[in-house]
Amino acid sequence: MPKDLEKAAELYQKAAHHANFLAKYHLGLLYERGDGVPKNLEKAAQLYQEAADQGNAYAQYHLGLLYEHGDGVPKDLEKARELYQNAADQGFQKATTQLKALSR
Repeated sequence: MPKDLEKAAELYQKAAHHANFLAKYHLGLLYERGDGVPKNLEKAAQLYQEAADQGNAYAQYHLGLLYEHGDGVPKDLEKARELYQNAADQGFQKATTQLKALSR
């Protein structure tokens, strides 16, 4: 079956509307990359935030990256550190690595 990122975005949008944190995270990825939807870092950050608020470590990590680099949100290293820590506390190794990098 060929990839259909527009259809994926449509389905994630429907699931995200029903408070599905995994759908919000995946839809955030699509907006961050511009896959199947227009690239929109602000929308990606909003979706990541919603998923992060529901405890999704992947969303916390990706939102941390946006805050670390000021992509779609104001640059805020303390916020990035907090998000990485939340994800790291759940055992997300990439977040632990980013957290260590920020401490240097």
